[in-house]
Amino acid sequence: MYWTFIFGLFGALMAAASGSNNSSDEQTSIRNAEEPPEQDVADTKQTKVAARTVAPDQEPQVSKSGSTKAKETQTEKTPTEVSEVESPPQTGTPTEVPEPGPVTLTQDVTAEVIAGRVTKFDLSEVDDVQSVKVLSGPEAGNLTVNPDNTLSLVLTGSEHTGALNFSYEVTHSNGDKTVFDADVDAIAGPQEKGWGTGEFYVLQEDDNGDMIIEHGDNHRKVFISNDDDALSRADIAALEGMKVEQITGLWLSQNPEYGGSEGLALKPDAGMELWYSITGSNQGPTSNWLLFERGFEYDDLDRLVARGSTGESELHPQLIGAYGEGDKPVLHTVLNMYQEWSDNTVIQGVALPEGAKLIWGENIILDNVSMSNEELTVKGVDAFTLRNSDITDVFRDEPVRDTDIWEPAYNRISGSFFDELDGLLLEGNFFDHNGWADGYSYDMSTDNPQSPSFYNHNIYIQNTVTDVTLRDNITMRASSFGATIRPGAFVEDNLFLDNNAALNALGGDYKDAGFIGNYSLLNGNVITSGAHKTVDDKEGALTMGAGIWGRMTTLLDNIVTHLSDPNNPADGADKEFAHFAVRTPDGSGFYDDTMIYNWSAERGNSEENADRNIEGLDKDVLDDTTIQLFTAALLGQPNATIDDLSDYLRQQYQGDQDQVVTADTIVDFFKAGFGLDVDVRDDAQTLRFVPNDLGDGVRWDNRLNWSTDDLPGTRDGDSVDLGGNWVNYGGTTTLEDLDFGDGGKLAVGNGYLEINDHIAVGDSGAEISIERSGQFWTNGYTDLDTLEINVAGGRFANTGLFAGSSELTVSDNAQALLATDGADFIVRDGSGLAINGSDVKVGFDGEAGGTGVLLFSDNATLSFKADEDGFGTIREFRSGHFDQEGSDIESGVNLGDVNLELDVSAIAGGGATTETLIRVDEVTGAIGSVDVVGLASNQNATVFVDYSNDIVTLTLGAKGSGSGNVSIETAGNETQSNSSSALWASLTNGHGIYADDPASSIPSEEDEDALVD
Repeated sequence: MYWTFIFGLFGALMAAASGSNNSSDEQTSIRNAEEPPEQDVADTKQTKVAARTVAPDQEPQVSKSGSTKAKETQTEKTPTEVSEVESPPQTGTPTEVPEPGPVTLTQDVTAEVIAGRVTKFDLSEVDDVQSVKVLSGPEAGNLTVNPDNTLSLVLTGSEHTGALNFSYEVTHSNGDKTVFDADVDAIAGPQEKGWGTGEFYVLQEDDNGDMIIEHGDNHRKVFISNDDDALSRADIAALEGMKVEQITGLWLSQNPEYGGSEGLALKPDAGMELWYSITGSNQGPTSNWLLFERGFEYDDLDRLVARGSTGESELHPQLIGAYGEGDKPVLHTVLNMYQEWSDNTVIQGVALPEGAKLIWGENIILDNVSMSNEELTVKGVDAFTLRNSDITDVFRDEPVRDTDIWEPAYNRISGSFFDELDGLLLEGNFFDHNGWADGYSYDMSTDNPQSPSFYNHNIYIQNTVTDVTLRDNITMRASSFGATIRPGAFVEDNLFLDNNAALNALGGDYKDAGFIGNYSLLNGNVITSGAHKTVDDKEGALTMGAGIWGRMTTLLDNIVTHLSDPNNPADGADKEFAHFAVRTPDGSGFYDDTMIYNWSAERGNSEENADRNIEGLDKDVLDDTTIQLFTAALLGQPNATIDDLSDYLRQQYQGDQDQVVTADTIVDFFKAGFGLDVDVRDDAQTLRFVPNDLGDGVRWDNRLNWSTDDLPGTRDGDSVDLGGNWVNYGGTTTLEDLDFGDGGKLAVGNGYLEINDHIAVGDSGAEISIERSGQFWTNGYTDLDTLEINVAGGRFANTGLFAGSSELTVSDNAQALLATDGADFIVRDGSGLAINGSDVKVGFDGEAGGTGVLLFSDNATLSFKADEDGFGTIREFRSGHFDQEGSDIESGVNLGDVNLELDVSAIAGGGATTETLIRVDEVTGAIGSVDVVGLASNQNATVFVDYSNDIVTLTLGAKGSGSGNVSIETAGNETQSNSSSALWASLTNGHGIYADDPASSIPSEEDEDALVD
């Protein structure tokens, strides 16, 4: 057999690889988690550390040598990524299934389109089409021209039904132009929620794919350890000459050296008492970190997330994590988050054998977390992410009721359960063996371990969940479903292995609710090895593939194969019955090219099990493309089994493997064996966004929407052309250039996007919206067409020369880094900078002590809008991006001759108040005019420019003390320099401030090259 060849080749690949990476009659499950009263942390007796005498101004030093850990400490490994395991060479070609054709636009005929979806139009009835231009778009959605001169009408996210009109211009080969008007009728789609658009909660990743956690200004670290040298309250009392009962959480919070470093880590009882004193609903939002030393187990911790505690912001969450070396710290407590709202929280790098109950909150991430024994329950938590984590062996040790059998309805338990949330991301996880235990009996006797049932799954997503993404997961050996997805989802590159049923997608139609969920797109998934766990009652499906009940679902490049191992007859001997490989109700799907091979058994076979779309493939190769042969090559064991693969993956997710096998590794093995292209693009390219009518047409993280069928950033040096499309960004990506096209829009709601070189905008402008945890970094901007930037959260950052035409608006809790080290932000003639509210952070941050400047040209506009707490201030601030305290940058503002607009409506009409608008290292230039909105008729306003102290303030007189007069006053001289020569040069070079010298403005719109230079 060919597996011997695979074995030899795979061994070579492993040695050479480099890089690092860390439906059944189901019933509704009632998941009303009990809410036990909070308990005080037990004051357990700790081993004493010898008393230490410390000078009052000296931090205590604690020896960390000679300690004994509960578990063996290991140096963290840098695993080698198994990037590809080659299948036997497939010489055949898969059957090509034609995709749905475009709609032909015909004059005087109203075309019908589906609201909330993508429709592609061809212009085949127009002769000699050389190019196409949209003249006027529809009243709803977006219309763009594709590279092949077809049109895409994207109604994703729009609820509009009824008539739509647009016009376009065709240029012919002789240069003539013809204008066409088109009428279309948008009818309601079958799925109420339309497409999910990927609006979940993720942060920037580092080069290894690990999530980067920043902290904000309200930050403390609490280090906890069970090491012998960790400090107990008794130890601290002895050091301080105090009584043990005086060492309270409040006292520890006022003495931050204790628990504030690895060397002064606290024992768990003291550490948790400190943690509760600095977090929780009474402490307000914080970005505090609770860190447990690796290599230890921790008992009696009570709640990890204090009741009502919230992160400082989406960019600066509170963190529960790990430090040191060795195995993940094992936290023997339920991760509870309920009773009061919690948000902006990350749990990272810990083991939670007691499971988690997360109820009521927003923006929660579990990253690199190991869970077992107990279920992960998430309910009422919008924007929840589980990534790079493992959930295994979740089952009951004892039945809920004292009965002789494992009653399925009462003993239901799954690996994970999700209900009533919007924005769910499951990515890179490993789910295994949940909802049942080895050694169960067919009669379901409670004398034996828990038996499987159709209530229990690895992944259980209720129909009340929306915007679901499952990507790069391995889900195997479930009691019933590997994933039951009642609402519909974007399901990409997952492995469903040895489950009684692989997955379903119901589109929300559960218990006659109707199709209230999202459309589903299943792309590049593999289903293999159908499990056949039988019991006396409610066993559910056996050896079932995918049940697709949602409407207008796309199934692309999926493989369902080898219900049993074709090379081992014994594997199929106990698999008597075969359920379907794929079932889609007649006429309900949109596209399906699923390849099915060898999905049959002694009984239950039907057309839904028959081989499909493999007619041109070499079946000998297909028979050698099995999970067993993959595992044999991986482990170097000719008789390796699925259980052996599970053991390997469990060790891998615990950090105990030198080589990493991902879902992509295994999926690519099967794809190659089935003749699908798995080659990775060699060179950097400019990727064009082309809305694909097989899917959403708006998601950046959906490879179907890109001209290369992969994602930007796959290769260093990639660039992007949005082609005027409206795109939702997600991921961590660095690009050379970004071209919006005409009217393009980019929404950055999560992750990190960096542009190293140029941004281009079409004649009618473009728009970036940044919110939640999204970050957009650009090395300047020089295009003279207008770029609107709306920052309502997250972070905008400029690292170069920003001198193009722009309208920048900053609001809510957003950050706007106008200039980092060496950068210039120029608000040119006709452009504007708007700062709304007092929670924004606008100005400068750096790490190298360079200069960052903001310069206004004549007829530029600077506007401030107050909220009830006042105005935001242009200033230096610590963004959190640079790993340092404070801000290491020289900042300056050249006011030029700016038009200042102030909206004081929220604070006017009261007592006298002074608000700081600008506070930097150097202020120069002048304010040309001031317009104040909302000022009471009987109070005055004074704008004061203090060149000596480099601040600009607004003073409102008390109501009744004035007549509505607005004035500008100054102190000092705008030509005096209070800063370094480098900062002064950055502020004045080419900008002109001297009264006796004609002002030399920044380069004009006619001289764009000068801007670039």
